[in-house]
Amino acid sequence: MLAECDSTAEGILSMLPACGLPPLQVLIDASHVLAHRICHDVCTRAGITLCLERGTLPCRRSPPAPMTWPDDIRKLLRQAAERREFREG
Repeated sequence: MLAECDSTAEGILSMLPACGLPPLQVLIDASHVLAHRICHDVCTRAGITLCLERGTLPCRRSPPAPMTWPDDIRKLLRQAAERREFREG
């Protein structure tokens, strides 16, 4: 299933909740998938490198596409907090 998701943060975050995992686990898994893609996918790595070289993260697209992944992350963190998935400390 992870092989089918695209390498954007939006693609990764949209694919994982369908697995039925707890929200915090979805966020952890998404970060692992993105890290793997950065290490092993030349297109993902090149895109991030171009953004860093231009000094723009996220990259400006033509036409600009709305970024949903920050909201997705906030939503997952909110859900995890509501489910008491965090520990003190």
